[in-house]
Amino acid sequence: NSVRSRRMTVTDCRRNRTRRHVRAAWLRNIGIVDLSQQRLDHFRLFDSRQPLIVIGGVDYGQGSSRDWAAKGVRLAGVEAIVAESFERIHRTNLVGMGVLPLQFMPGQNRLTLALDGSETYEVAGARTPGCALTLIVRRKDGSRIDVPVLCRLDTAEEVSIYDAGGVLQRFAQDFLAARAA
Repeated sequence: NSVRSRRMTVTDCRRNRTRRHVRAAWLRNIGIVDLSQQRLDHFRLFDSRQPLIVIGGVDYGQGSSRDWAAKGVRLAGVEAIVAESFERIHRTNLVGMGVLPLQFMPGQNRLTLALDGSETYEVAGARTPGCALTLIVRRKDGSRIDVPVLCRLDTAEEVSIYDAGGVLQRFAQDFLAARAA
């Protein structure tokens, strides 16, 4: 019941100061990249099969409420997103794709926690609607911090969909169970 990542992605969910109206992210070992959906495939770490955690800012997913925005994230290998807050529809689409939305507690963010992208992460705890989970952050120097985060699976149905791996997997499981009965 945990998400482990040896490598992570830190997103800088604010406008890039050097180019107006462009969302950008800083990726460890890759540098600044444009986060437009057309560019997502350019920085996929798909071949490494490495699960990723995205660390985001306020209103993560704002302006990208279409389901393809969540599909692209999942296809890039992202298993969890930890943000200060989520755009409502995008959060729902992430759950439907099997991506775990987690929210920092008030007053915490990547800056207050001094996250720089060199850390490894693990999410621990039993997932229930709106529960508190623990984001275990292991720094390069060997130190560890346990950060409480809010699980943004808001209903029992969303927990069930996430546990199935997403809405399509859930549909397939339900279909096969009905056929077997």
